[in-house]
Amino acid sequence: MALAGITVVTVNPAYRQDELRYIVSQSRADGIFLLEEYRGCSMAGALDSARPHLPELRHVWLFSKWERFIAGGVADATLPGVTPDDMAQIQHTSGTTGFLKGAELHHRRTNVLIRGFEPGLALELAESERATLLGAVPTMLVAVPDYPSFGARDLSSLRAVIGGGSPVFTGTGPARGIRARRAVFDCARAD
Repeated sequence: MALAGITVVTVNPAYRQDELRYIVSQSRADGIFLLEEYRGCSMAGALDSARPHLPELRHVWLFSKWERFIAGGVADATLPGVTPDDMAQIQHTSGTTGFLKGAELHHRRTNVLIRGFEPGLALELAESERATLLGAVPTMLVAVPDYPSFGARDLSSLRAVIGGGSPVFTGTGPARGIRARRAVFDCARAD
């Protein structure tokens, strides 16, 4: 979606009609993908109720009809030019201290998603884009410092390294464990 110039606006599927209406309206979304139902709540019903208040919303696609959506695409369509300063995503707070607030994330400041993790490419992007946060699963956090060019990379922009998705190995082997990660990445936080 990023290459197509689409700004992704995530909506918590647990939100009800009022939150859904606010997020779609505030972001001026003209299309939405949704689950018909989530944990017994009708997402389609919430959208149907909110729809009269969403004049800019022109397209509704159900994830259950994803194959049909994909089949209707144009394979050789010309994509718009996208720059690092273009908006990539709007994420909303949970609203625990007030009503929901949207935070605009631009391509320059969002994560680069790599199909099939390759530590050399991750290092190249972290260095060239001056990444301030590196988030990865622990196996990736082991692979990056073990990559041959790791020591030659300027990663001084990193402020935090975050691992998640599986338990972090805390063994004592070379360059293993969270304490070793903190030392290897030389940043303020390695959680």
